[in-house]
Amino acid sequence: MSLEAVLEAVRGRVVPDDDEREALEAVVAALTARAEAAIAELSVEADTRLVGS
Repeated sequence: MSLEAVLEAVRGRVVPDDDEREALEAVVAALTARAEAAIAELSVEADTRLVGS
């Protein structure tokens, strides 16, 4: 079995529960706020964007 096949099989079985989703959303919000504050301090033109899975 290839690595890609294993990863695909695992992705189908790993589903975060409500607590995990809530924790992740809190981390995303905190990191976004920190990034936006740094952008404002540096006076650069930039956007924050969440990417990935």
